[in-house]
Amino acid sequence: MPLPKSWLPSGNVPVAEPITIMHLRACNFVGGPEKQILEHCKRLNSDEFKPLLCTFGNSGQPDELFEAGRANGISSFQLSGTSSFDLKQVPKLIGLLKQHSVKLLVTHGYKATTIGFMAARKANIPIIVYSHGWTGENVKVKLYEFLDRQLMKRVSHIIAVSEGHKLQLVRSGLESANISVVHNAVFVPQETDKTLFKQLFNLPHDTKLIVSAGRLSPEKNFTGLIDAARIVMRKADRICFVVFGEGSERKRLEDMICSAGLRSSFYLPGFRSDIPELLPGADLFVSSSHTEGLPVAVLEAAGAGLPVVATDVGGTSEVILHEHNGLLVKKGDMTALAEAILSLIERPQKMESMGVAGACLVKEQFNFDAQTVKLMTLYRKWMDEAHVWLK
Repeated sequence: MPLPKSWLPSGNVPVAEPITIMHLRACNFVGGPEKQILEHCKRLNSDEFKPLLCTFGNSGQPDELFEAGRANGISSFQLSGTSSFDLKQVPKLIGLLKQHSVKLLVTHGYKATTIGFMAARKANIPIIVYSHGWTGENVKVKLYEFLDRQLMKRVSHIIAVSEGHKLQLVRSGLESANISVVHNAVFVPQETDKTLFKQLFNLPHDTKLIVSAGRLSPEKNFTGLIDAARIVMRKADRICFVVFGEGSERKRLEDMICSAGLRSSFYLPGFRSDIPELLPGADLFVSSSHTEGLPVAVLEAAGAGLPVVATDVGGTSEVILHEHNGLLVKKGDMTALAEAILSLIERPQKMESMGVAGACLVKEQFNFDAQTVKLMTLYRKWMDEAHVWLK
């Protein structure tokens, strides 16, 4: 059995050391998955667990995740490399695992899992894959994600961020019994200035502000959102769309916005770290994605009191309950998405009640305290099965 939290040996018996757990992530910026890692590491019970964060340096470019880890008091390390998959990073990681007596490696994403799997085997420690969802962004990423799924068949355990994503994993050939669901979590913001958002874009107070957020990449389907916006703008006045984020599709999206005649009503302001503070000043959040694990942006929007219109993909329906705190439509059906948006902006009282319902749901079921309890329970289980507690 795992050592109980209150275990206090007497006499000359040495006190048990906290178990060191390393989280490995290949990402230079702080987005949804990175927020989950940082907040979780901050909340781990320090009497039982010592968290480490390891990232992959990228040719001298800024590593926001590494810096955020250090700023939050988390022991953080970088694996330098010369290419996307530099196998020289494997012995470097093995060295870190041994130097810091890491007893469990948790990997996030296909690169972390590939490098981490090889290192964990050499270091003889268990590995858990934390699966945030697949993007299928391009042919190369699809190949990497296929290899990721093959490695998942050989790890100690898998954590999925939603029941919907767990179903994806099972359908891909992974064992259901080897997958646990731990939902993403967010902060529910305190009272904020709801006029700030519209002031930022110099919009009249009676403008209906429809917002979305995410990487500007194909799986988020912001091209489809532009098509839906074109339908909405033909049938309603004083509407403005704002999509926060950066990515490979920016130029394509800008061209589409211009061709659709939406330059004065559809904005791409880039990535902002203060989106949760701005969200309460919007009227409606929209997610047009083709695929999701459990979208943090949707959680943040619902938590901020916004009704949400979203495509029914991944774990989205676990946060957005149709006709309760938002509306769900079939993925790829942008006419239905536009009609759902129009149906809500014509019913302000319904929007308000949905916003209240969403904020309550997120506060009760998708908070970091509950997430951390679930993760620590999993760690104890796998430490026990790997006989780490007695080493």
